[in-house]
Amino acid sequence: MNQLGVWRKDSAGLPCFEYTGHLPYQAALKNGKPVKLPEAPWFLLGNYRMTLFAHVSGEYELISGQRS
Repeated sequence: MNQLGVWRKDSAGLPCFEYTGHLPYQAALKNGKPVKLPEAPWFLLGNYRMTLFAHVSGEYELISGQRS
């Protein structure tokens, strides 16, 4: 386990990530300056036709389409 979470398997045996970090998320660079990140981290899943932004708060955004 790291400071953000741990990888597990769900009931179907598929991989899932359990976020265990604190909200709002805060991090700092080695020089002490805060990192500019959203308060609720999100994970990007998908490819160029279908993209899912999964927020640790439980919300998600689904974007479909292809750049031309």
